Amino acid sequence: MTILILPANMKTATASAQDNWPHDALIGLFTLFLNDRRSERLAIAGLDERGCLTAFAEARGNQTRVNGVINAVRQALAPSATASIIMAHSHVIGDAEPSRADILATQRIGRLARLAGVRLLDHLIFYDDTCVSMAERGYI
Repeated sequence: MTILILPANMKTATASAQDNWPHDALIGLFTLFLNDRRSERLAIAGLDERGCLTAFAEARGNQTRVNGVINAVRQALAPSATASIIMAHSHVIGDAEPSRADILATQRIGRLARLAGVRLLDHLIFYDDTCVSMAERGYI
């Protein structure tokens, strides 16, 4: 079991500065879980109203897709203190640009999160040393 303590006062340094989430700390955390070059991986962080971590879930797949996405989303949404989620996944082949499947899955998960009263803040895609924010691209 991994226990992580993040400062509650950390703010994002990106264009979505109105959202209180520890951008740099989560990028580092996601990077640790997504560094497997053999298969796509998904990580979802649940955050409370102050931007503190309430849940962390992951799912693994193959070179082109991730399995168990719904279970990972359910785990991230489960704690009652979760107010928002941030997703991240790795691309093994190609680049960090979101695919059509990435965009559709993100929109579906965003709708599911809203039904639970939780906001999807971002979906980050990692490939090599590149990270693309789907929120900054306008997909969220």
